Amino acid sequence: MTSRHDGAVVVALAAVAHFSFAWETPAVVWPDSVRYANLAYDLTRRFRTADWDLFTTPGYPIFLWWCRHWIAPADGVAWVQQGLAICACWLIWLAVRRTSGRRPALAAGIVVALSPFRHYYAQSLLTECVAECALVAGVGLAVPADVASTQWRLVTRAASGAVLGLATLVRANLAVAAAVLWLLPLGQSATRRAWFAGVSLSGLGWLVVVAPWLGFNLQRGVDGLAGSSGYLFNEYANFHRVGGTVVLPPELTPETDRELQHRARQRVRDNLGQYLRAVAKTAKVFLFPFPLRGDVAPAIPECLPPPRVDSLAGFSFHQSPSRRTIRWWIHRGLSSAYQVLITLSWIGLGAWGIRAAIQGRWDAALIAAAAFVGVAALSLMLLVSTRYAFPYDTLALGFGIPGGWSVAAEVGKRARARRRDLR
Repeated sequence: MTSRHDGAVVVALAAVAHFSFAWETPAVVWPDSVRYANLAYDLTRRFRTADWDLFTTPGYPIFLWWCRHWIAPADGVAWVQQGLAICACWLIWLAVRRTSGRRPALAAGIVVALSPFRHYYAQSLLTECVAECALVAGVGLAVPADVASTQWRLVTRAASGAVLGLATLVRANLAVAAAVLWLLPLGQSATRRAWFAGVSLSGLGWLVVVAPWLGFNLQRGVDGLAGSSGYLFNEYANFHRVGGTVVLPPELTPETDRELQHRARQRVRDNLGQYLRAVAKTAKVFLFPFPLRGDVAPAIPECLPPPRVDSLAGFSFHQSPSRRTIRWWIHRGLSSAYQVLITLSWIGLGAWGIRAAIQGRWDAALIAAAAFVGVAALSLMLLVSTRYAFPYDTLALGFGIPGGWSVAAEVGKRARARRRDLR
Protein backbone atom coordinates (compact mmCIF):
# COMPACT_ATOMS: atom_id res chain seq x y z
CA MET A 1 0.00 0.00 0.00
CA THR A 2 1.44 3.38 -1.03
CA SER A 3 1.33 6.63 0.89
CA ARG A 4 -1.53 7.85 -1.29
CA HIS A 5 -3.52 4.77 -0.33
CA ASP A 6 -2.95 5.69 3.33
CA GLY A 7 -4.59 9.06 2.67
CA ALA A 8 -7.55 7.32 1.01
CA VAL A 9 -7.92 5.05 4.05
CA VAL A 10 -7.99 8.05 6.39
CA VAL A 11 -10.59 9.86 4.26
CA ALA A 12 -12.76 6.75 3.93
CA LEU A 13 -12.68 6.04 7.66
CA ALA A 14 -13.40 9.69 8.48
CA ALA A 15 -16.31 9.74 6.03
CA VAL A 16 -17.90 6.66 7.60
CA ALA A 17 -17.43 8.02 11.13
CA HIS A 18 -18.65 11.56 10.42
CA PHE A 19 -21.48 10.85 8.01
CA SER A 20 -22.89 8.01 10.12
CA PHE A 21 -23.01 10.42 13.06
CA ALA A 22 -24.72 13.07 10.92
CA TRP A 23 -27.23 10.50 9.66
CA GLU A 24 -28.39 9.61 13.17
CA THR A 25 -28.16 13.05 14.78
CA PRO A 26 -30.10 16.21 13.88
CA ALA A 27 -28.28 19.51 13.77
CA VAL A 28 -27.40 20.60 17.30
CA VAL A 29 -28.36 24.21 18.01
CA TRP A 30 -27.00 25.99 21.07
CA PRO A 31 -27.74 29.55 22.26
CA ASP A 32 -24.52 30.71 20.59
CA SER A 33 -25.87 29.27 17.33
CA VAL A 34 -28.80 31.68 17.51
CA ARG A 35 -26.43 34.63 17.87
CA TYR A 36 -24.41 33.54 14.85
CA ALA A 37 -27.52 32.94 12.73
CA ASN A 38 -29.01 36.31 13.65
CA LEU A 39 -25.78 38.04 12.63
CA ALA A 40 -25.68 36.07 9.36
CA TYR A 41 -29.31 36.74 8.48
CA ASP A 42 -28.78 40.43 7.69
CA LEU A 43 -25.02 40.43 7.31
CA THR A 44 -24.53 43.26 4.81
CA ARG A 45 -26.74 45.68 6.75
CA ARG A 46 -24.92 44.86 9.97
CA PHE A 47 -21.55 45.58 8.40
CA ARG A 48 -22.88 48.77 6.85
CA THR A 49 -24.38 50.10 10.10
CA ALA A 50 -21.85 48.57 12.55
CA ASP A 51 -24.73 46.74 14.23
CA TRP A 52 -22.48 44.04 15.65
CA ASP A 53 -21.87 42.75 19.17
CA LEU A 54 -18.51 42.94 20.93
CA PHE A 55 -18.11 39.18 21.44
CA THR A 56 -18.31 37.73 17.93
CA THR A 57 -15.71 37.77 15.17
CA PRO A 58 -17.22 37.64 11.66
CA GLY A 59 -15.83 34.36 10.31
CA TYR A 60 -18.60 31.98 11.35
CA PRO A 61 -21.53 34.32 10.61
CA ILE A 62 -20.06 34.82 7.11
CA PHE A 63 -19.85 31.04 6.74
CA LEU A 64 -23.53 30.70 7.75
CA TRP A 65 -24.47 33.54 5.41
CA TRP A 66 -22.75 31.72 2.54
CA CYS A 67 -24.42 28.42 3.46
CA ARG A 68 -27.82 30.09 3.68
CA HIS A 69 -27.64 30.98 -0.02
CA TRP A 70 -27.25 27.28 -0.80
CA ILE A 71 -28.60 25.29 2.12
CA ALA A 72 -31.36 26.80 4.24
CA PRO A 73 -32.01 24.01 6.78
CA ALA A 74 -29.64 23.78 9.72
CA ASP A 75 -29.18 20.07 9.02
CA GLY A 76 -27.71 20.99 5.62
CA VAL A 77 -25.15 23.28 7.27
CA ALA A 78 -24.20 20.42 9.59
CA TRP A 79 -23.57 18.15 6.58
CA VAL A 80 -21.26 20.81 5.10
CA GLN A 81 -19.39 21.00 8.40
CA GLN A 82 -19.04 17.22 8.52
CA GLY A 83 -17.40 17.47 5.09
CA LEU A 84 -14.98 20.10 6.41
CA ALA A 85 -14.17 17.83 9.35
CA ILE A 86 -13.28 15.02 6.94
CA CYS A 87 -11.00 17.42 5.05
CA ALA A 88 -9.33 18.27 8.37
CA CYS A 89 -8.51 14.57 8.91
CA TRP A 90 -6.81 14.43 5.52
CA LEU A 91 -4.91 17.64 6.22
CA ILE A 92 -3.68 16.29 9.56
CA TRP A 93 -2.51 13.13 7.79
CA LEU A 94 -0.66 15.24 5.20
CA ALA A 95 1.05 17.47 7.77
CA VAL A 96 2.14 14.58 10.01
CA ARG A 97 3.45 12.67 6.98
CA ARG A 98 5.73 15.62 6.21
CA THR A 99 7.01 15.98 9.77
CA SER A 100 7.12 12.38 11.00
CA GLY A 101 6.72 9.92 8.12
CA ARG A 102 4.18 7.50 6.73
CA ARG A 103 3.22 5.28 9.67
CA PRO A 104 2.80 8.10 12.22
CA ALA A 105 0.67 9.97 9.65
CA LEU A 106 -1.65 7.01 9.20
CA ALA A 107 -1.99 6.63 12.97
CA ALA A 108 -2.67 10.36 13.35
CA GLY A 109 -5.35 10.37 10.65
CA ILE A 110 -7.16 7.41 12.21
CA VAL A 111 -7.03 8.80 15.75
CA VAL A 112 -8.37 12.18 14.66
CA ALA A 113 -11.05 10.65 12.41
CA LEU A 114 -12.57 8.63 15.28
CA SER A 115 -12.75 11.48 17.81
CA PRO A 116 -16.38 11.75 19.02
CA PHE A 117 -15.79 15.34 20.11
CA ARG A 118 -15.10 16.29 16.50
CA HIS A 119 -18.23 14.46 15.30
CA TYR A 120 -20.39 16.38 17.76
CA TYR A 121 -18.85 19.79 17.07
CA ALA A 122 -19.24 19.26 13.32
CA GLN A 123 -22.94 18.54 13.89
CA SER A 124 -23.37 21.70 15.99
CA LEU A 125 -23.90 25.17 14.57
CA LEU A 126 -20.84 26.46 16.39
CA THR A 127 -17.45 27.81 15.37
CA GLU A 128 -15.39 24.75 16.34
CA CYS A 129 -15.52 22.73 13.11
CA VAL A 130 -14.77 25.60 10.72
CA ALA A 131 -12.00 26.88 13.02
CA GLU A 132 -10.44 23.42 13.15
CA CYS A 133 -10.38 23.01 9.38
CA ALA A 134 -8.83 26.46 8.88
CA LEU A 135 -6.20 25.95 11.59
CA VAL A 136 -5.17 22.51 10.32
CA ALA A 137 -5.07 23.81 6.72
CA GLY A 138 -2.81 26.64 7.86
CA VAL A 139 -0.49 24.16 9.58
CA GLY A 140 -0.45 21.90 6.53
CA LEU A 141 0.49 24.77 4.24
CA ALA A 142 3.18 26.00 6.63
CA VAL A 143 4.97 22.64 6.93
CA PRO A 144 7.55 22.55 4.12
CA ALA A 145 7.30 19.82 1.48
CA ASP A 146 10.56 17.97 0.80
CA VAL A 147 10.36 18.30 -2.99
CA ALA A 148 9.17 21.90 -3.19
CA SER A 149 11.40 24.76 -4.34
CA THR A 150 12.08 27.73 -2.09
CA GLN A 151 9.90 29.95 -4.29
CA TRP A 152 6.97 27.55 -4.00
CA ARG A 153 7.46 27.29 -0.26
CA LEU A 154 7.24 31.08 0.00
CA VAL A 155 3.96 31.00 -1.90
CA THR A 156 2.57 28.35 0.43
CA ARG A 157 3.71 30.35 3.46
CA ALA A 158 1.78 33.39 2.25
CA ALA A 159 -1.25 31.13 1.69
CA SER A 160 -0.77 29.64 5.15
CA GLY A 161 -0.83 33.10 6.71
CA ALA A 162 -4.04 33.95 4.86
CA VAL A 163 -5.73 30.72 5.94
CA LEU A 164 -4.63 31.27 9.54
CA GLY A 165 -6.15 34.73 9.21
CA LEU A 166 -9.45 33.07 8.30
CA ALA A 167 -9.09 30.82 11.35
CA THR A 168 -8.54 33.91 13.51
CA LEU A 169 -11.70 35.53 12.14
CA VAL A 170 -13.63 32.41 13.13
CA ARG A 171 -12.11 32.17 16.61
CA ALA A 172 -10.02 35.09 17.85
CA ASN A 173 -8.00 32.97 20.31
CA LEU A 174 -6.30 31.23 17.36
CA ALA A 175 -4.29 34.40 16.67
CA VAL A 176 -1.57 33.45 19.17
CA ALA A 177 -1.09 30.01 17.58
CA ALA A 178 -0.96 31.64 14.14
CA ALA A 179 1.84 33.94 15.29
CA VAL A 180 3.91 30.94 16.45
CA LEU A 181 3.32 29.10 13.18
CA TRP A 182 4.68 32.05 11.21
CA LEU A 183 8.10 31.13 12.62
CA LEU A 184 8.22 27.68 11.01
CA PRO A 185 11.39 27.15 8.94
CA LEU A 186 11.13 26.66 5.19
CA GLY A 187 13.26 23.50 5.33
CA GLN A 188 16.71 22.41 6.44
CA SER A 189 18.41 23.82 3.36
CA ALA A 190 16.72 27.24 3.45
CA THR A 191 18.80 30.31 4.27
CA ARG A 192 18.07 32.80 7.03
CA ARG A 193 17.01 35.30 4.37
CA ALA A 194 14.50 32.81 2.97
CA TRP A 195 13.22 32.07 6.49
CA PHE A 196 12.77 35.79 7.19
CA ALA A 197 10.91 36.15 3.89
CA GLY A 198 8.67 33.23 4.88
CA VAL A 199 7.89 34.78 8.26
CA SER A 200 7.14 38.14 6.62
CA LEU A 201 4.86 36.59 3.99
CA SER A 202 3.00 34.58 6.63
CA GLY A 203 2.40 37.68 8.70
CA LEU A 204 1.42 39.70 5.64
CA GLY A 205 -1.03 37.03 4.47
CA TRP A 206 -2.59 36.98 7.95
CA LEU A 207 -2.82 40.76 8.10
CA VAL A 208 -4.41 41.12 4.65
CA VAL A 209 -7.26 38.85 5.74
CA VAL A 210 -7.71 40.30 9.23
CA ALA A 211 -7.14 44.00 8.45
CA PRO A 212 -10.68 44.79 7.18
CA TRP A 213 -12.14 43.50 10.44
CA LEU A 214 -9.60 45.42 12.52
CA GLY A 215 -10.53 48.56 10.57
CA PHE A 216 -14.24 47.89 11.13
CA ASN A 217 -13.60 47.55 14.86
CA LEU A 218 -11.48 50.69 14.97
CA GLN A 219 -14.35 52.71 13.48
CA ARG A 220 -16.64 51.64 16.32
CA GLY A 221 -14.06 52.23 19.05
CA VAL A 222 -12.94 48.63 19.55
CA ASP A 223 -9.25 47.76 19.86
CA GLY A 224 -8.22 44.43 18.38
CA LEU A 225 -10.28 41.48 17.23
CA ALA A 226 -13.02 41.68 19.85
CA GLY A 227 -14.20 44.14 22.47
CA SER A 228 -15.06 41.72 25.26
CA SER A 229 -11.74 40.66 26.84
CA GLY A 230 -12.31 42.70 29.99
CA TYR A 231 -15.82 41.33 30.42
CA LEU A 232 -14.78 37.71 29.88
CA PHE A 233 -11.78 37.92 32.21
CA ASN A 234 -13.84 39.36 35.04
CA GLU A 235 -16.64 36.87 34.44
CA TYR A 236 -14.27 33.93 34.86
CA ALA A 237 -12.32 35.64 37.64
CA ASN A 238 -15.64 35.84 39.50
CA PHE A 239 -16.05 32.10 38.91
CA HIS A 240 -12.57 31.43 40.33
CA ARG A 241 -13.13 33.96 43.17
CA VAL A 242 -10.03 35.94 42.35
CA GLY A 243 -10.24 39.08 44.47
CA GLY A 244 -13.94 38.87 45.26
CA THR A 245 -16.70 39.58 42.75
CA VAL A 246 -17.01 42.33 40.19
CA VAL A 247 -20.53 43.25 39.12
CA LEU A 248 -20.70 43.03 35.32
CA PRO A 249 -22.76 45.55 33.33
CA PRO A 250 -25.99 44.31 31.66
CA GLU A 251 -24.88 45.91 28.37
CA LEU A 252 -21.32 45.96 27.13
CA THR A 253 -19.83 48.93 25.31
CA PRO A 254 -16.22 49.56 24.23
CA GLU A 255 -15.86 52.07 27.04
CA THR A 256 -17.17 49.74 29.76
CA ASP A 257 -14.96 46.91 28.51
CA ARG A 258 -11.89 49.13 28.72
CA GLU A 259 -12.88 49.90 32.33
CA LEU A 260 -13.22 46.16 32.94
CA GLN A 261 -9.77 45.57 31.43
CA HIS A 262 -8.34 48.07 33.93
CA ARG A 263 -10.23 46.28 36.71
CA ALA A 264 -8.84 42.94 35.50
CA ARG A 265 -5.24 44.17 35.68
CA GLN A 266 -5.90 45.47 39.17
CA ARG A 267 -7.35 42.12 40.27
CA VAL A 268 -4.25 40.32 39.02
CA ARG A 269 -1.85 42.72 40.77
CA ASP A 270 -3.74 42.63 44.07
CA ASN A 271 -4.39 38.88 44.10
CA LEU A 272 -1.42 37.35 42.28
CA GLY A 273 -1.41 34.10 44.24
CA GLN A 274 -5.13 33.48 43.69
CA TYR A 275 -4.74 34.34 40.03
CA LEU A 276 -1.85 31.92 39.45
CA ARG A 277 -3.79 29.12 41.14
CA ALA A 278 -6.76 29.90 38.90
CA VAL A 279 -4.48 29.79 35.82
CA ALA A 280 -3.22 26.34 36.87
CA LYS A 281 -6.78 25.07 37.41
CA THR A 282 -7.82 26.38 34.00
CA ALA A 283 -4.86 24.73 32.27
CA LYS A 284 -5.77 21.45 33.98
CA VAL A 285 -9.28 21.64 32.48
CA PHE A 286 -7.79 22.02 28.98
CA LEU A 287 -5.04 19.41 29.25
CA PHE A 288 -6.73 16.86 31.54
CA PRO A 289 -10.48 17.01 30.75
CA PHE A 290 -11.81 15.17 33.81
CA PRO A 291 -14.61 16.06 34.14
CA LEU A 292 -15.71 17.84 30.98
CA ARG A 293 -16.44 21.47 31.87
CA GLY A 294 -18.36 24.31 30.27
CA ASP A 295 -21.60 24.68 28.36
CA VAL A 296 -21.24 22.30 25.39
CA ALA A 297 -18.61 19.68 26.28
CA PRO A 298 -20.55 17.84 29.05
CA ALA A 299 -23.36 17.13 26.57
CA ILE A 300 -21.07 15.41 24.06
CA PRO A 301 -20.90 11.88 25.55
CA GLU A 302 -24.71 11.63 25.59
CA CYS A 303 -25.20 13.42 22.23
CA LEU A 304 -27.58 15.75 24.02
CA PRO A 305 -28.95 19.01 22.62
CA PRO A 306 -29.23 22.02 24.95
CA PRO A 307 -32.56 23.13 26.39
CA ARG A 308 -34.92 24.50 23.75
CA VAL A 309 -33.49 27.61 22.13
CA ASP A 310 -35.00 30.38 20.03
CA SER A 311 -35.57 29.90 16.32
CA LEU A 312 -32.73 30.57 13.93
CA ALA A 313 -33.11 33.47 11.56
CA GLY A 314 -33.36 32.06 8.04
CA PHE A 315 -32.67 28.44 9.07
CA SER A 316 -35.16 25.68 9.81
CA PHE A 317 -34.21 22.98 12.30
CA HIS A 318 -35.68 20.31 14.51
CA GLN A 319 -34.27 19.58 17.93
CA SER A 320 -34.50 15.99 19.18
CA PRO A 321 -32.12 13.58 20.93
CA SER A 322 -30.14 11.12 18.88
CA ARG A 323 -31.62 7.66 18.32
CA ARG A 324 -29.92 5.18 20.67
CA THR A 325 -28.61 2.84 18.03
CA ILE A 326 -25.36 0.91 18.05
CA ARG A 327 -23.68 4.02 16.65
CA TRP A 328 -24.84 5.98 19.71
CA TRP A 329 -23.36 3.42 22.10
CA ILE A 330 -20.06 3.48 20.19
CA HIS A 331 -20.02 7.28 20.43
CA ARG A 332 -20.61 7.15 24.17
CA GLY A 333 -17.80 4.65 24.72
CA LEU A 334 -15.41 6.57 22.50
CA SER A 335 -16.11 9.79 24.42
CA SER A 336 -14.78 8.27 27.65
CA ALA A 337 -11.80 6.73 25.86
CA TYR A 338 -10.94 10.00 24.14
CA GLN A 339 -10.91 11.93 27.39
CA VAL A 340 -7.98 9.71 28.38
CA LEU A 341 -6.51 9.87 24.88
CA ILE A 342 -6.57 13.67 24.84
CA THR A 343 -4.64 13.74 28.10
CA LEU A 344 -2.07 11.30 26.71
CA SER A 345 -1.87 13.31 23.48
CA TRP A 346 -0.90 16.50 25.34
CA ILE A 347 1.79 14.61 27.24
CA GLY A 348 3.01 13.05 23.98
CA LEU A 349 2.95 16.40 22.20
CA GLY A 350 5.12 17.95 24.90
CA ALA A 351 7.64 15.08 24.76
CA TRP A 352 7.70 15.15 20.96
CA GLY A 353 8.20 18.90 20.87
CA ILE A 354 11.03 18.85 23.43
CA ARG A 355 12.83 16.04 21.59
CA ALA A 356 12.39 17.92 18.29
CA ALA A 357 13.90 21.09 19.80
CA ILE A 358 16.90 19.15 21.14
CA GLN A 359 17.43 17.61 17.69
CA GLY A 360 17.06 20.98 15.93
CA ARG A 361 13.76 19.98 14.27
CA TRP A 362 12.17 23.41 14.64
CA ASP A 363 9.23 22.64 12.38
CA ALA A 364 8.01 19.95 14.80
CA ALA A 365 8.96 21.94 17.90
CA LEU A 366 7.03 25.03 16.77
CA ILE A 367 3.91 23.05 15.87
CA ALA A 368 3.88 21.65 19.41
CA ALA A 369 4.58 25.12 20.79
CA ALA A 370 1.67 26.63 18.86
CA ALA A 371 -0.82 24.32 20.59
CA PHE A 372 0.66 24.90 24.05
CA VAL A 373 0.91 28.67 23.57
CA GLY A 374 -2.73 28.74 22.48
CA VAL A 375 -3.82 26.88 25.62
CA ALA A 376 -1.57 29.05 27.79
CA ALA A 377 -3.24 32.21 26.46
CA LEU A 378 -6.67 30.78 27.28
CA SER A 379 -5.47 29.80 30.74
CA LEU A 380 -4.15 33.30 31.42
CA MET A 381 -7.64 34.58 30.54
CA LEU A 382 -9.12 32.01 32.98
CA LEU A 383 -11.56 30.74 30.31
CA VAL A 384 -12.29 27.52 32.15
CA SER A 385 -14.32 25.51 29.61
CA THR A 386 -13.20 22.32 27.88
CA ARG A 387 -14.75 23.59 24.66
CA TYR A 388 -12.23 26.42 24.34
CA ALA A 389 -9.31 23.97 23.98
CA PHE A 390 -10.76 22.87 20.64
CA PRO A 391 -9.23 22.82 18.01
CA TYR A 392 -5.87 22.84 19.82
CA ASP A 393 -6.59 19.33 21.07
CA THR A 394 -6.92 18.22 17.42
CA LEU A 395 -3.29 19.24 16.92
CA ALA A 396 -2.44 17.39 20.13
CA LEU A 397 -4.18 14.21 18.93
CA GLY A 398 -2.74 14.40 15.43
CA PHE A 399 0.87 15.12 16.35
CA GLY A 400 1.02 14.09 20.01
CA ILE A 401 -0.19 10.48 19.84
CA PRO A 402 2.26 9.25 17.16
CA GLY A 403 4.97 11.64 18.37
CA GLY A 404 4.65 10.56 21.98
CA TRP A 405 4.63 6.92 20.93
CA SER A 406 7.90 7.39 19.01
CA VAL A 407 9.51 9.11 22.00
CA ALA A 408 8.37 6.32 24.33
CA ALA A 409 9.68 3.68 21.90
CA GLU A 410 13.04 5.47 21.70
CA VAL A 411 13.31 5.69 25.49
CA GLY A 412 12.43 2.01 25.80
CA LYS A 413 15.02 1.07 23.19
CA ARG A 414 17.74 2.98 25.04
CA ALA A 415 16.74 1.42 28.36
CA ARG A 416 16.99 -2.08 26.89
CA ALA A 417 20.39 -1.22 25.39
CA ARG A 418 21.65 -0.07 28.83
CA ARG A 419 20.46 -3.27 30.46
CA ARG A 420 22.31 -5.29 27.84
CA ASP A 421 25.48 -3.26 28.42
CA LEU A 422 25.26 -3.85 32.18
CA ARG A 423 25.11 -7.56 31.64
